Amino acid sequence: MSEEEGKKKPSLFSKLNLKDATNKVNAEALRQFQIEAEEEKKRAAAEAAKAAGESGDVAASGEGDSEAAKASTEDVEVKLVPTPPQTPKDGSRPSSSRKVISPKPPDAAAGGDGEKGSAGGEDKDAAHAAGEDGAAGGKDSDQLGDKDKTSMTDEDLASGGKPSGDGADADKSGEGKAGDGKPGDGTDADATAGEGKDGEGALGGEKGDGAAGDGSGEAGIGDGDAAGAGDAGKAGEDAEGKEGGKDGEGADGDLGADGKDGEGKSEYETDTDASVDDATDAPKKLRKKKKAGADGEDADKAGEGAEGEGAAGDGDGAGAGAAGAGAGGKKSAMDEKYPEILDYNPDDDTDPGPDPNFFYDLEKMYARAKTTSGEGSTPSNFLTLFHSFGYECLKRANLHVLDETHVLFSAGNYIQILNLETKALTYLPTVGGRGIGSIAVHPSRKFFAVGEQGFEPHILIFEYPSLRLYRICRKGTETAFAFLSFSPDGEKLASLGSTPDYMLTIWDWRREKIILRSKAHGQDVFRVTFSTEIEGQLTTGGLGHIKFWKMAATFTGLKLQGELGKFGRTAISDIEGYVELPDGKVLSGSEWGNMLLWDGDLIKCELTSTENSNCHKGQVQEIFLDEGELITAGSDGSVKIWDFETIDGADVLEEDAMFPMEPMSEMHVGEGVSIVSMCKTVTENNDTNSMWFAQDAAGGIWRLDISVSLTKKAPELIQSYHAGPIRGIAPCPYTHMSASMGADGAVRVVDYLRKHTLVCKKYKSGGSCILWPGRQVDSKMVTLIGGFTDGVIRVMTLGYAEQEAEFDLKIVLQHALKPHKGEVTAMIIDDEGKTLVTGSADDCTLFFFDITSNYLPIGFMKLEAPVKTMSWSNSAKRVLVGLSTGVVLEVECPDSGEVDSSVTYEIQPGSRINRYEFKSINYKIRKAAYETVKMKKEEEQQKKLDKIKEDEGEEAYLEEKKAIEEANAAEEEPVFEPPAVPNQILKIFPHEDKFYLSLDGSDAGALYECTFNDPLADMPTPGAIRGKWVRLCGEPLRVIDMDTDTTIHEINLMQDGSNVMVGMGDGTVRIHKKLEGNGLLMGPPYTLPSHSCSSVNGIMTSFDTRFLISGGNDGNLFVYKVNHAGVELSLPSPSENLLKVTEELTIPPVDDIDDLKAYSIEEAKQKREHEKMLKTAEDKKIKVRKTIATLRSKFKKLKVVNKDLPRHLALIAHDFEMDPQMGAIIAQEVSDSKDLIRKQLAWNSEKHRLQLMKLRKRFKDVVATDRIVLHAVESDHLVSTFRCAKPSEAMQQALDDFKKKLADDPNGAPGSRGSDARRISTVIRQIEVNEPKPIEVSEPKPGLGFMRKQTDLELHGPAAVVGSKGGKKLKDAKANKSLAKAEERKSKRLQRELGWKNLYSRKPSENYEDPQMLAAIEDAKNNMGDFNLKTAKNYKVPESQRQGGTYKRAQLLELRRMIYMTKMNFNERLLALRDRKQKMITEAEDWSARLDAIQAKLPAGSIMDKPKVPVLLDDEIPERAMEYTPESLREFKIKYDEEKKRER
Repeated sequence: MSEEEGKKKPSLFSKLNLKDATNKVNAEALRQFQIEAEEEKKRAAAEAAKAAGESGDVAASGEGDSEAAKASTEDVEVKLVPTPPQTPKDGSRPSSSRKVISPKPPDAAAGGDGEKGSAGGEDKDAAHAAGEDGAAGGKDSDQLGDKDKTSMTDEDLASGGKPSGDGADADKSGEGKAGDGKPGDGTDADATAGEGKDGEGALGGEKGDGAAGDGSGEAGIGDGDAAGAGDAGKAGEDAEGKEGGKDGEGADGDLGADGKDGEGKSEYETDTDASVDDATDAPKKLRKKKKAGADGEDADKAGEGAEGEGAAGDGDGAGAGAAGAGAGGKKSAMDEKYPEILDYNPDDDTDPGPDPNFFYDLEKMYARAKTTSGEGSTPSNFLTLFHSFGYECLKRANLHVLDETHVLFSAGNYIQILNLETKALTYLPTVGGRGIGSIAVHPSRKFFAVGEQGFEPHILIFEYPSLRLYRICRKGTETAFAFLSFSPDGEKLASLGSTPDYMLTIWDWRREKIILRSKAHGQDVFRVTFSTEIEGQLTTGGLGHIKFWKMAATFTGLKLQGELGKFGRTAISDIEGYVELPDGKVLSGSEWGNMLLWDGDLIKCELTSTENSNCHKGQVQEIFLDEGELITAGSDGSVKIWDFETIDGADVLEEDAMFPMEPMSEMHVGEGVSIVSMCKTVTENNDTNSMWFAQDAAGGIWRLDISVSLTKKAPELIQSYHAGPIRGIAPCPYTHMSASMGADGAVRVVDYLRKHTLVCKKYKSGGSCILWPGRQVDSKMVTLIGGFTDGVIRVMTLGYAEQEAEFDLKIVLQHALKPHKGEVTAMIIDDEGKTLVTGSADDCTLFFFDITSNYLPIGFMKLEAPVKTMSWSNSAKRVLVGLSTGVVLEVECPDSGEVDSSVTYEIQPGSRINRYEFKSINYKIRKAAYETVKMKKEEEQQKKLDKIKEDEGEEAYLEEKKAIEEANAAEEEPVFEPPAVPNQILKIFPHEDKFYLSLDGSDAGALYECTFNDPLADMPTPGAIRGKWVRLCGEPLRVIDMDTDTTIHEINLMQDGSNVMVGMGDGTVRIHKKLEGNGLLMGPPYTLPSHSCSSVNGIMTSFDTRFLISGGNDGNLFVYKVNHAGVELSLPSPSENLLKVTEELTIPPVDDIDDLKAYSIEEAKQKREHEKMLKTAEDKKIKVRKTIATLRSKFKKLKVVNKDLPRHLALIAHDFEMDPQMGAIIAQEVSDSKDLIRKQLAWNSEKHRLQLMKLRKRFKDVVATDRIVLHAVESDHLVSTFRCAKPSEAMQQALDDFKKKLADDPNGAPGSRGSDARRISTVIRQIEVNEPKPIEVSEPKPGLGFMRKQTDLELHGPAAVVGSKGGKKLKDAKANKSLAKAEERKSKRLQRELGWKNLYSRKPSENYEDPQMLAAIEDAKNNMGDFNLKTAKNYKVPESQRQGGTYKRAQLLELRRMIYMTKMNFNERLLALRDRKQKMITEAEDWSARLDAIQAKLPAGSIMDKPKVPVLLDDEIPERAMEYTPESLREFKIKYDEEKKRER
């Protein structure tokens, strides 16, 4: 359009009414604009084509005609301008901005596509990208913006033209011929992307000299608009034009962003989360990762590639280039659901955020069951949650008070609100469907926040009591929220992320906006809280740390600054509970039960109990400051109240950091109780009360009265649940009851129809599996069989409890048997109810019991690997056993009379076992798929080469072929190998004549059809076929792909056989319609998110298939109502009889097996047999002894008779020897026994000698002189030696090394090794002569004068210069004289030139300072002294006084040696004095003996008392301690034995 026409014609936008308070555009004005814009574009395109001389060749696409130029110009841009918030009359959310439409600057084209492709890429339905209505300039490029439900119809929106055809081949539109120099070939650039089926975008012109078009395609106007291509392609350089997304980012819904520098963002940034989008009924492909905007393959290259930017913010790396191509047609599904939030910009600080009256529609967003249409599909309402018997009691802070009658907690994928009066539960599902990480309640109790789990989970803010979804805070962490906490005023919300990011985020939750965020720590962080008194201060505690945070204002803005607590001398502890005190100090708990008082980041003192015990026995879980009292709760199940004033003023001396004190009050909740968290109850008028609720890690919710009074109430257990994983479930075979076994050892029976727990019995060991046999085992069907982790199976019977009992029923133990040494991993009963089979992974055994004979043990089989799962085979009396090594065994069950168990219960397998070893085939399937893709790629490459050869000739063909070969060679071939360790079998599902396996590891996510009778067993091994999986003998017959990588933990048929139930490792429950046909055929999956990111360990239906029950590793038990064919069934009456019991149970009491070390059945059998054998041997010994005693008595009588006989008739002693050699044999045996005992004692003696030698070497030999005390003879004075250790070899070696260095380099520069060596020598000399002289170190002074580099002439003379310049040296002595003179003149000239150069080189600059003067000044400073004070900032240590580390080390070593020598000199003198005393004592003893001899000759009256002779005491001769005698050893042994007895 010419400039004059532009002046005459009024603006196309003057007719638009943009003053509507709800920011909607008048439909009539839009239609008028559309018509005028169409005419304007036609005129502009015609003029552009005429100017190029090619008015008829504007477009070259499929339906190419002059309409291809319709999108060649773009004269407008739309911007969002902030406006004051206004409340619409219709109650919708007010807009915080308005649209302004104005003529666009010439180069203000918004960012276009990414590197590959126009908006939409391969996915023509991408959200905010080119949909069916096309991108700007696409199929309907002239249509106007979003579909306005109130102002426009679909016909209005479809009124645009069809520039460049329907966009089916978007990469052809605008394509020109190479080098034709026609600008018309690029006028549409990227704007004609259309549906983007080929994903290459529009070309701005092929390579050549042609001028690419300006690339300014047109986009419709509206909330979903985005401009067309950004930068026009450079003339003849960019084959695809210039993708606007490479240089800039177009704004999604912002028409005129700068194509080069613009940076646009999605207006609604939740698109990366598939769960929200799926919940809003948006097609999955609209929100698929890396499919928005740019081409699906290169989405991460488009634009800046920032996560969440461009193309409706979808994908991690989907650049804004995609947004540049724009979406002129449809709104995204989220936008259609919530049009009032389209203008919300979460990054705008001035944006007030969502309307306070705005609420999300949870019904459209929650994580509902996913169904797939197709043959045998399951209706979407097939399962409905009926009741939950679960509570995740091990999760931190999973109990909150909403009002005086309701508490809040999470269970699986549901938020549960418990009415304390009626026990009724209200359920709220999550949006993500992957479980709940944490919950927090607003201080006003009008809102509560729910932090989800899963990929990029949300924080959901619900209003209470309406339970409407009020706000959604997004992108706060990567996988799960570990903790949430509101600020005291309720305006902020703090969230903690779980692994791997551990992100601490502060939210303005009403605006759904992040205020601050920082990584909290490098390990698990347990909780975060705001300070109640100091605004902007937070505290986090976690694994081995506590951290103190401040929201500090810095010059770059508001920042989160954290300071890690320093434990100092206190042992590092995990911090679970803490509380911020009013003055800023923090009181935290510890692992060992004491409390730590933190002042700043240091521990002020540690609080402990005065009774020489800790405050709690175990971790302090919670600390509260309530009404001037400090309340602590610990894992020991006790709650204590402490005086706040005493703790706040606690202070200790530096040496003793313990502050003892006593609690004011103490309450022990119950045996086995472990408190995780507590929350205070709420009264109707917020009156003061002392009632609290406590979360028990043992599975309970308690109501506690912690008042300090005599009338306080006893702890009350409100609800009880499983504590930890549920390991198995078993529905009742005839009524609506179910039993469950928990890892906590609890057996619970519930009446799910009445939503009531009937009985709970807890055993010491953990549970592992449970069965509820049918009428074949017990006609009354009141028997339960449980397997436990200690190897015990317990047979239990249900009966009615006594009146006033805690539960309606009771569990009576009928049998307690221990068939295994370790955990019972599986139990099954045959269809006839005669045989019970148990298996264990710890001892790798199967045990068989005869139920009809009162659970009589039949025997056991030892298997090759641990037992993981079992199932009955379709063959009679055969058990399928899955092992951890991927082996399946088919074991024939023995009958009771077949096995001889008189000696042992072990059964030799023999021919009773069929074996099948699973061979992994996933790697082969992946390899075949890879080869198929590779073959297809090779075919395409070959076609491309053939085309090049045909079009461009042999040379181009060879060049391209070489490039392709190099590219293929550069690609790394993936390695496909079977797993090195076989994967474990998780579940066996027999069906017809086959069985189906689920495994973990690389084989997870599929069911494998297998059989023992392989049809390929007798056939030759087939050859490999590239690109196809060829089944070999022993491999699965068929693979049922479950379209997931998650493990399959449970698979069962419904009671009526109509559906297959599958429990997944990610907590989801799947239902597949069982189809008719050969083998197991299943319909599309019905997937229901149920459990919290943990495996489903049990999934069963009720006896009438009206209910489905699932138990998971998260400890939750869910009951779902089954709606067959999508029709809700009427429920039976809950008044039916619970049990078929009419009389009281008369079962005699049975002793339970409580000892974990109790013998198993086989061990007890072997022990009995061994004891029997020992008894038999002992009886035989006694019999032999009696016989010997009788013979001995007879022999003695014979000897008496023989003695009385005459001498000639009597036998001599030799005649009584029956065997003369017997005596020699006995003597030899005695000698051998002595030798053996001697050797044994010698070994022990040598052992003790070596021990003594090692002790002596470690503690005695290293001591040069022990402590010897020398006492005075006539006074109490004493003197002792120094206890000195011998100098180590390392110390002597270091001294030798220093002396060697001194010898090698006695001199050196200051600070060098030589300088240190000089100092070392000086020190050594000074110490050796013991003359403290000052250390004199001669420092080499820096030389004065100007230093310059010597030239070759000065160094070597003219001859060398000539030799270096002119080539070779003159060797002939008789050279021509003229040549010599010439060379002499040349050298003189060279000398003069060098002299001048040297002179000029020494010419100083204007700022020159004489180096001699500088050196003199420096020398004066170093040697004459710099008289600055040492405290002065400019003081420098002189070189002569600088001491290196080597010098100091040598000095320290030498000083240590001298200290040792001084001490030893003193010790030697003292030892000499002791020797002198000992000599004096010896002389005194001699004189005393002589005096005794003299006194003996004197009269008694003349004898005087002689002086006492002194003696050497024990501490004067410590060597005596190492001397011993046999008598001293006996005394020591007696004392040692007495001490041992006292200890026992």
